[in-house]
Amino acid sequence: MRRKPPLLKIVFVILVLAAVAVAALHFHITRQVENELVALASQVAPVGSLEWGSIQLHPSGQLRVRDIGFQPHMVAGEVRIGQLAFTAPNLIELLQATREFDNGRLPEALGLSIRSLQIPIRDSGMERLDVPFSTGLPFEAAGCAGREALRITDLPHMEVWNLMSDITVDYRLLNNGERMTLRVGSHTQYLAGLTLDARLHLGSASRDLDLLARAWAMARLESVEATYVNLGLRNRLDRFCAGELGVSVDQFHERHIEAWNASWGQYGLAPSEEIVNAYRQFVSDPQDIELELTPQQRLPLTAFTRLERGELLEQLDLSLRVNQGTQTAATFDVVPVRARMMTDETAEETEEESEQEESVRRIQWVEIPMAEVSRHQGQRIRITTSAGNRVSGELTEVDAEHLHVRIRGVGGFYVRPFSRAQVTTVEIRR
Repeated sequence: MRRKPPLLKIVFVILVLAAVAVAALHFHITRQVENELVALASQVAPVGSLEWGSIQLHPSGQLRVRDIGFQPHMVAGEVRIGQLAFTAPNLIELLQATREFDNGRLPEALGLSIRSLQIPIRDSGMERLDVPFSTGLPFEAAGCAGREALRITDLPHMEVWNLMSDITVDYRLLNNGERMTLRVGSHTQYLAGLTLDARLHLGSASRDLDLLARAWAMARLESVEATYVNLGLRNRLDRFCAGELGVSVDQFHERHIEAWNASWGQYGLAPSEEIVNAYRQFVSDPQDIELELTPQQRLPLTAFTRLERGELLEQLDLSLRVNQGTQTAATFDVVPVRARMMTDETAEETEEESEQEESVRRIQWVEIPMAEVSRHQGQRIRITTSAGNRVSGELTEVDAEHLHVRIRGVGGFYVRPFSRAQVTTVEIRR
């Protein structure tokens, strides 16, 4: 009679086979990631060198790449990431996610986290790039010697020598792609933290990547909750700007509130008294700001790039809460657009203009023929391109081939040329 193998031996064999399978799977996935990194390093070689350390498949459901470094050719400082990780609820779902991608499908849930992102500023050459810097609040440097937003060159004067951040992005698909929840978070040491929670209606009946890409073009926003936490930026900015202007911090606060209020006028908007008072409370005691945004109807995501801010806000219900206080309805009035930026030097000149602009009116755009465009140099216009993009700004120059439009960016204004052949409509404000 044949003897049955002992139970302990069977368990041992199963464990060995499982260990071999896990090792093989780990090798396969990490080799795939390494091949992708090698390809990426080759692509970015013209602008800098990319290196990385270990690649790990962790039992918790994370695929980790550690010690990433990028050295741009143009500057001395190296950008480093302590860890980049793709995260799933558990290891099994992470493995399923890799197969989903291979099969051209988006996984139901996945996250990306970047830990210890370090961007050197001082003595690295990066301060010479003079690029805008923002933590998410609009016009956060208004009234600071002609600024509306900070620039990288300002940070060393605020005793910020390195940017050190953690960033997370997580999503989950609901009803097989019909809806999506999305969370984006950033935490910049000694400066600020920002979290966005959004709910989107995609309307897709499949998680196929091609179908979802087409559905994304028609995606609609259902709600957004945003939380901004001051981690020291507001305090540093107050000291820096007060020193630049030669005034006390309290005096700068008053200048800032006035300039901040006027900056909205560049977009034809006037914050309500409730909003101004809530923001004044935050500036005097900078802790946190919570904002809830709900469209009155499902709003296409494309509206955020195609509509004027005034037109956009007409379709949104906003509420605001500062420093864990009472929630306040956030409303804006629509007013005539200011012809130029508000600065400390021009503030007194525009006081008389603001008194003359007391009457509130709705935005009205009137289309004009292309042949008449040159007559409106110096005025605010809105153009629509053949690609369907809508852009507004000040018409600064018209030549035989282009319309040159002065547009507000994150850190200030820039002039962008638009080919006449690609412009379908031009509108002026009446």
